[in-house]
Amino acid sequence: MRRALAFQMSPAAAVAFGVAFLRRKISVAVVLGLGAIVVSSVLAAHRSGPAAP
Repeated sequence: MRRALAFQMSPAAAVAFGVAFLRRKISVAVVLGLGAIVVSSVLAAHRSGPAAP
């Protein structure tokens, strides 16, 4: 489960490398998208019990 959550964070690493090495600019859409990824990762990590049918 932890590997899957770490895999979900790869877009953040891609943005960081793009900013650091390619001099890309961070837009509002990128920040909102990364925020959605972080929130979904946290929710997935704290999910308790099996999913409802």
